[in-house]
This record gives sequence, C-alpha cells and structure tokens, in this order.
Amino acid sequence: MTRRGLILSLMLLAGTPAAAQDEVIDYVADDPRMNAAMAAALKHLDPVLALVVNEDGTPHPALNLKVAIPIRMGPVTDEIIWIETIGRDDATFIGTLANEPMHFEGAIGDPVRFEKGQIRDWSILTSTGQMFGHYTTRVMLDDLSDAEADGIRAILTPDPLPAGLQ
Repeated sequence: MTRRGLILSLMLLAGTPAAAQDEVIDYVADDPRMNAAMAAALKHLDPVLALVVNEDGTPHPALNLKVAIPIRMGPVTDEIIWIETIGRDDATFIGTLANEPMHFEGAIGDPVRFEKGQIRDWSILTSTGQMFGHYTTRVMLDDLSDAEADGIRAILTPDPLPAGLQ
C-alpha cells in the first residue's frame, strides 16, 4: 500500500491479552474497509461509553480506545494507536499508550490526553477474556495469515456489540 495523508498504523489487539501479537499493518486514509470499520465503531461509541462508566463517572478499566494522535512526519498526519487505563478530565480523556508508537516519540505506558473526536475504535474486555468492539481489528483479519487471523478470532466476540447494544 502506498503511504499518503493519514496513515493508520494499527497494532493488533495491543493492550489486551494478545499484546504479544503486535503486528503493525499500515492503511491509507482512504481505505474503504478501514473507514467503514471506524464509522461503525463510532456509531456505537456513545452507548458504549455510557455502558462502561462507573458510578463515579470514570470509565471501567475493561475499556480501551483506539485514538488518532496528530503527528507531522512527511505525509503522515496521524498515528492510530490503542490507549488503555482510560480516565476523564472534564471534556478531555486521559490514558496511557498500549502500544509502542511507530511515528512519534513515546513508549508503552506513556500518558496521553485526547478528545472524543480523536477516537476511532473501542474495545471492552469481558471477564472471560473475549473482546467486544475491535472493528478495525476485524478488518485487519483479512490481511493476516490464516493462523494469525484464527488466533485473534478466538478472542474476539462473534458480534462486536454487547447484547444490550444490539
């Protein structure tokens, strides 16, 4: 794939039990499959956020978000990366990098601050170790070997939405 505009450097399932499988696959900004996946994830973002908010207003630790971090590196304008340990500070979200960034300085565990408009995907880890969401990961399965894709499918829920949101 050629690199231009917004490049999505997507880490597979990082910040999850499968983080050892952190393969990076780059997608161009106008990739129709990836854009459709992000649109589907965002369509359900508000109900998901409402579902996973604790009594004190903070998101539950089972929530991870995939966020566009602005960068300026040649034609690359954003890196899409998983964020974990999500919190809120008024209208701003805070969290920590769940992946090693490819296009900006930083490391797993570094704090980041972002706004809702930067969110591109979400994940909810269940008590059984399966994951809801991961719309972008589900698109990436077609670009992996059968063995890699089967391993990831085993920990994704069959439907990306929890029963209460379907």
